[in-house]
Amino acid sequence: MVKFKSILFLISLLLLRSLSFSQNIEQLKSKLDIQLQQKGNEKKAIATLKQLFQIVKENQPYYALELAGQAMQLSQKIADKSNEALMYQWIAEIYRKQKVYYLAMDYFLNAIKIYNEQKNHKEEAHCFILLGNTYLEQNVEDLSEEYYNKALETYSAINDTLGKVAAYTALGNLYTFQENYDNALDNLNKAYKELSKIHIEKQAEILEAIAKVYILEDEPEKAKKYLNQAIIKYRIKNNKNKVADIYVKYGEVYSKLKEYENALLNYKNALFINNELKRYNEISKIYNQIAIIKYRQKKYEETIENAQNSLN
Repeated sequence: MVKFKSILFLISLLLLRSLSFSQNIEQLKSKLDIQLQQKGNEKKAIATLKQLFQIVKENQPYYALELAGQAMQLSQKIADKSNEALMYQWIAEIYRKQKVYYLAMDYFLNAIKIYNEQKNHKEEAHCFILLGNTYLEQNVEDLSEEYYNKALETYSAINDTLGKVAAYTALGNLYTFQENYDNALDNLNKAYKELSKIHIEKQAEILEAIAKVYILEDEPEKAKKYLNQAIIKYRIKNNKNKVADIYVKYGEVYSKLKEYENALLNYKNALFINNELKRYNEISKIYNQIAIIKYRQKKYEETIENAQNSLN
């Protein structure tokens, strides 16, 4: 009975949230209608369209495209180049998520052209990275690398430290994907050196990426060294999700070393945190890894038990 009441309460909360969400959209639509009917209200209408876009972009991508298109037309009407470029970028990002890559690339290039004309080189470089990601998703790795390098050049020219970190990291991830581990490590180490001490979590992300390269290179001892540094920084920032992810990577490292009890201990630590955070997809993956270890240990009943836990 208590469980049933809890479910009803949860359903009620979801319905209320959905109702509030719908009401917010309707209020913004009404506001927009008024703004569009009045001359000289283009800037306010663009701001409302942008608000609506942010609300619906995840669940209603085609409506989001319509809103961004309308905002773009208004921006062109009043020669608002900044918002025009931003709408090109937003439309490109929607098309990319929908895997309509030829349109995504076209809109990214239009955004880049305007950002360059406006000397907004920070956003221009950001679009270079997004365009590089778009090419990478299509396995066009040479063009992906070209745009990541363009981003790096642009960020370097304006001395944008975090931008350079993003570009070096993108290149590092590309080279990891290509199994070009020397270049991957070179770029990831450059990204790490760019970071100042205040960016602890960003440092941890780079250290984790370097550890991943060493795991793939089958150098578990080097991987452990970087995981040790990363987990300390994630703990400082109290990022439980990432601490759990590091424990999983420790499990992978110890599995490679055939130190199965150490691997199991780390997987159990990850399980404990992920259970607390209700990260069920990650919990399933961990049970699967534990099942593999139990199989290697010839503990077949425990293999089946953990495999079943993973399925559940």
